[in-house]
Amino acid sequence: MEVGQVIRVAGPPTPSPGPGGTYSVPVRIQGGIHRAMVDSGCTQSIIHQNLVRPGTLVEASWVDIRCVHGDIHRYVVVPVEIRYKGKKHTVKAAVSSRLTHPLVLGTDWTGFNRLVGQCAGVRSRPVGLWDMCAVLSGDTRLSDTAEGEGGPVVPPPEAPQVPMWRSTEDFPLEQSRDSTLRFAFDQVIQIDGQLVRPDAVQTYPHFALVRDRLYRVSRDTQTAEEITQLLVPDSRRETVFQAAHYNPMAGHMGYEKTLNRIMARFYWPGIRADVSRWCASCSECQLVNQPAIPRAPLRPLPLVEVPFERIGMDLIRPFHRSARGYRFVLVLVDYATRYPEVPLRTISAKGVAQALFQVISRVGIPKEILTDQGTSFMSRTLGNFMGCWASGQFGLVCTTLRPTALSSV
Repeated sequence: MEVGQVIRVAGPPTPSPGPGGTYSVPVRIQGGIHRAMVDSGCTQSIIHQNLVRPGTLVEASWVDIRCVHGDIHRYVVVPVEIRYKGKKHTVKAAVSSRLTHPLVLGTDWTGFNRLVGQCAGVRSRPVGLWDMCAVLSGDTRLSDTAEGEGGPVVPPPEAPQVPMWRSTEDFPLEQSRDSTLRFAFDQVIQIDGQLVRPDAVQTYPHFALVRDRLYRVSRDTQTAEEITQLLVPDSRRETVFQAAHYNPMAGHMGYEKTLNRIMARFYWPGIRADVSRWCASCSECQLVNQPAIPRAPLRPLPLVEVPFERIGMDLIRPFHRSARGYRFVLVLVDYATRYPEVPLRTISAKGVAQALFQVISRVGIPKEILTDQGTSFMSRTLGNFMGCWASGQFGLVCTTLRPTALSSV
């Protein structure tokens, strides 16, 4: 058996048939029809164990796969024959018994790009969001020039220009035919700067028609500035998202920045859910983003009833030097009485040990000492000092991912 390389695979999101979501196609495996998910963030195709013949697992190779949570698991890799649209294809897929789909087709398959094009069409990457806003709103002065420059718009080589958002004559017609924007047309209170009814009250947000184009007019809650947002029909929403998300100067923006950038000029019903789904399905973001580190679980602290049975220590630094030369404070709190201690001149391990010795000389030896993982507390000097007192569990430390265990100090 041979060990493959560590590959990062994005977990399959919830299937959605809309553009920008996930896609599934019918394929024939072992004589049966199954739905295969097409995942652009997956670099290793995976098949469910129930669809693999047991005899093919004997002489199979192995591969280590890293999932989005950072865990690495070893899977068997076998060649799988599938039929899609009458054509036979061979896919080297990892075998998993916990897969939620019969088959996940990743980018390692040679026919992946062609399959994605058949599922969703070619996704273009528009040049500029503000230039697009000028074109869709009917301002032809900026339609053929780049933002801030006088030359023609030149898209990046990997982003082919698609004329879909360049044609503006049919944009008002697209707005009027979009079923998701009908409620906005019914609530229009202003047309070309004139109120529809003299007794109409202009509140925020409201909808207005300017040169046959539908806008949403809102007011910024902090600056009270009026914001005009062009309502985007369903056929052009993903194009607007791509212009905001794929920034050649800032890389791929996250959900919040992408949403704020879009809502500065555009709006449509369900914009937050759409942007969240599209950001989650971005193949480049899935491959580059760091996996989320799960938080350590909460653990309730035991009730301490005996004074100085458990004490917590932490350091506060630095303060202005006092008349006696103190600059630091060793916060030593008894969990039973909340009694605090002790000023320090230095925060070295020796200074902390001397201050702790003075406290122990007055109140006795505690059963437990809880600290963070600072260098002053994790040093060998303080460890040897605590080892001289074998009355309890010295050296209890809170995890680096959950420092709130010392919230009482």
